[in-house]
Amino acid sequence: MRLRLCALLAFSVLPLVAVPAAGADSIPAKTVEPLSRELVTPESVLQLLVGLGVVVAAIFLVAWLLRRVGAVPMNNDRLKVVAGLALGQRERVLLVQVGDAHQVLLGVTQGKISKLCEFDAPVVEAEVASNEFAQRLRGALKVQGNKAP
Repeated sequence: MRLRLCALLAFSVLPLVAVPAAGADSIPAKTVEPLSRELVTPESVLQLLVGLGVVVAAIFLVAWLLRRVGAVPMNNDRLKVVAGLALGQRERVLLVQVGDAHQVLLGVTQGKISKLCEFDAPVVEAEVASNEFAQRLRGALKVQGNKAP
């Protein structure tokens, strides 16, 4: 099948290439103008900068429009990820606080998010979780600081 396709392609292109070569003597030669020595001119640099400015402005305009429409998630005070735990390369368990007291335990995989459990009273306080992380980070930095020569 592949051989037939290659042969068909070769025989269909061959006449297109061979015909102009046969009649090349009857076609008068056209003069070719030499290229300008100065390839970078002030006009070309200005044109390049204006084009680049238009592209950057368009990117910022599209990002602003997406935020206005709501396609880009914004920070939300009513919904917070309180804690998370990686179970594998792409699997996580997240504790999300909804409102002031309601918390939901979610299982997150690459293709699915599942609600595992709901808590009416906070299981973990949001401030406590962030402070615990900060304390662990400080402790790890102190240990590395003591190991340095």
